[in-house]
Amino acid sequence: MSMVCMVESNIKNESLIIQEFEPKDLGEAEQDWRSLVCEKKAEIFDTTDMGYHGTLDWTPTMQSKLLAANFYGGIITIVFSGYLADIFGAKFLLLFALIDCSIVSFASPPLAETSYALFFISRIVMGLGEGFVIPCMSSLASNWYPAHERSTIAAIYTSGNQLAGTIGLLISSKLCGFDFLGWRLIFYLFGFLGLLLSILWYIFCSDTPENNKWISDDEKQFLINEVSGQIPRSVGGKVNSATVEWKCLFMSLPLWANFLAQFSFNFGSSLLQGFLPSYLKEVLLLPLNHNGLFVVIPYLAQLISKNIFGVVSDSLKKRKILSSTALCKMFQCFGNFGCAGAFLVLAFFVDCTSKGLAIIALIFYGIAFSCGISGFYTSIISIAPSITGLITSISMIFGMLGNAAAPNVFALINKDGDPQSYTQMFIIVGVINIVAGIFYFFAASGEIQPWAVIKSQRRIASTTNQANIKLRTSVKRPRRISEVTASEASVS
Repeated sequence: MSMVCMVESNIKNESLIIQEFEPKDLGEAEQDWRSLVCEKKAEIFDTTDMGYHGTLDWTPTMQSKLLAANFYGGIITIVFSGYLADIFGAKFLLLFALIDCSIVSFASPPLAETSYALFFISRIVMGLGEGFVIPCMSSLASNWYPAHERSTIAAIYTSGNQLAGTIGLLISSKLCGFDFLGWRLIFYLFGFLGLLLSILWYIFCSDTPENNKWISDDEKQFLINEVSGQIPRSVGGKVNSATVEWKCLFMSLPLWANFLAQFSFNFGSSLLQGFLPSYLKEVLLLPLNHNGLFVVIPYLAQLISKNIFGVVSDSLKKRKILSSTALCKMFQCFGNFGCAGAFLVLAFFVDCTSKGLAIIALIFYGIAFSCGISGFYTSIISIAPSITGLITSISMIFGMLGNAAAPNVFALINKDGDPQSYTQMFIIVGVINIVAGIFYFFAASGEIQPWAVIKSQRRIASTTNQANIKLRTSVKRPRRISEVTASEASVS
């Protein structure tokens, strides 16, 4: 939302000259009429009167590069962030991420008005902190929650994305319209909130239940008993690089299914997160106050549905109605195919005369996208519990590639600011989701993989099994009474 407020309008009236209206048939007449209406609206669209007060003269390509800059930074730190979280703990890594993002947020307004290059670099620096967030949260979840609660907790701790997309965007759209500072207030407000959260995080958070001073001893013991039996650890409770089966990890089809699902979801969400306000402004021709409401729709749908799906998934899993694998496949396939359907509807059936259909498509997208929490994301934090942070980091690399690819592909397509570029991008996202959904159906799993068990634990298990076998074979079978009687009779 901040981008659409910062930048001058890209709508070019000279490219929207109304052609003579001479339809050849009824179908073409309806299509021409719809195009005529949208062109006429665009011709008279006054961005200043509609609440947009952008002053920065950045081209669509420059805007796309800025939206991708965060992900350039994130892909650097996300490579090792989960691994570090598994070894050293996630608390202070996340604290660094919060402080980094807060400081950059405070510095953003003066940097943006001073130099595009400096602002671009600042977005990369912010991305360095963002790369720690999801892998560290996943590592914390594996230390605090048993397997049958993973979908629920994943839905809860990722709900910050949707809160930012609902409350955050609504606040941003209001701040954007202020005469005093305007869009700059967005960065100052969220920078302050980030620093406040950093203080609370330092005080109340801990890497494991054992180290937390805010819960009772009974709670600690309960969590230790629940989690320790499901997450094998090497000596000291930390993961050693020697325990990771790297070859098996990268040869695992279930993991690659998750990686592709992560890429497809991030590609689509990055597109909407970065360009939905611009799409609503340039294609649906919405004023600023309506723009903020429309942008909130998919995030609100996600916030509600993902937490419902998480509880439903864990309930079905706990009651053994469906297996973990079946649940992951069911939710993820609905998510991929549902997202594809929503994007294709936006591509082929939505324009400035069909805002109601746009709302329906955005709601359906939000519901479908939320299925990923009970789909690929639950699989990621369940498939190898002892190295959850590492697996999440690898998966997030593919997610960051999707995040960075979407704005860059859009920049290639949208060189001249043509509204038709959105149609092409929506088709691309739809196809990617269809391919990811098909592959996930055949290759995914929600169970702990054999290669994910710590080597030392496998040796212990193997030794125990061998000892049990020897013990059973060494015990002599007691003779029956009839055998004893016959033996004694023969002796006598």
